[in-house]
Amino acid sequence: RLIRAGVEQTDILDIFRNNIRLRELVEMDLRALIAGTLVTALVVLLVKPVVDVLFSSPLFVGFALLVTGFILRYGSRISPGILPVSPFSGLKVGLAQGLAVFPGISRSGATIVTGLRAGLSREDAFSFSFLLSLPAILGAAILEVAEAGGLSGVLASLPEGWWIGVAVAFGSGLLALSVLRRVVVRGGLGFFSLYCMIAGLLVVGLKLIRG
Repeated sequence: RLIRAGVEQTDILDIFRNNIRLRELVEMDLRALIAGTLVTALVVLLVKPVVDVLFSSPLFVGFALLVTGFILRYGSRISPGILPVSPFSGLKVGLAQGLAVFPGISRSGATIVTGLRAGLSREDAFSFSFLLSLPAILGAAILEVAEAGGLSGVLASLPEGWWIGVAVAFGSGLLALSVLRRVVVRGGLGFFSLYCMIAGLLVVGLKLIRG
C-alpha cells in the first residue's frame, strides 16, 4: 500500500523538510510506481512526434483545455474509494500521465481523476499522482541534458541569474501543490474544471474569430 510519504500533512513543505525518508519509500508499493513509470515512458515515446506538432496549434490546446475541464468535472463527482495503490492502478495512472503530454491536458488533473476512478482515496490519488511525477521529471531532465551535450552545455545556455528563476519556480511549485492538495482532499476539483472550461472557450473563440 502506498504510504503517503507526508503528503497527507497539512503543510506540503513537510514533503521536502522531513517526510520523504528511506523507510517510507521502502514501505511504498514500488511496483505501482515502476509500472506507472514504464507505461508513461512507452506512451510518451509513441505520441511524441504528434505532440511536437500539436504544440503549435492553439485550437487543439483550446479543445484540450475543455477536455481537461470535463475530466475534472467528472472527477469531482467520483466518490473516494478505499482500495490500496496496486500495480494495476499504477498502470492506469501511468497511462493517464503519458497521455497528459498533449498540450492543454492537465497532468495532475488526469492522474488524480484516474486514481479516483481506480478506487483510491482522495489522499492516495493525490499522493500517487505527485510521486509518479518525480521519475517523469527526472527522465525529462536527463533527456534535456543529453540533447544539450551534457550538463556543461545546459549551464552554458542558461541566462545570467537563472538560479533566481529556479528558486521562484520551486517556491511557487510548493505553494501550488499545497493548494492543490487541499482542493483535492476537500473534493473541490469542480473549481479547476470551471477555470479550464473558461480558458478553453476563450482560446477556441479567439482562434476562430481571428482565423
